[in-house]
Amino acid sequence: MTLIPATAQDFFTEDTPSAVLVRQLLGVIAQFEKTSLGGEGLQEGGDQEVRGRKTYAESRPTAVAFAKELHAQGVSLRDLR
Repeated sequence: MTLIPATAQDFFTEDTPSAVLVRQLLGVIAQFEKTSLGGEGLQEGGDQEVRGRKTYAESRPTAVAFAKELHAQGVSLRDLR
């Protein structure tokens, strides 16, 4: 992935003190997010689902059942448009 700021296209690739600071801050934030989700954000047993967020099957069981029924009948998303 390449991050390109709209105001200065080569800002993140420069070796100026400001560019280095921004790269390091982005790395720190990314590491924080990674450890936050990896620690208390995940359910026990290695499940990758974030706590508190329900699946569609839990939050909208009728819609999921209807989608499965349409899939079984061979109806695609393109057909629904």
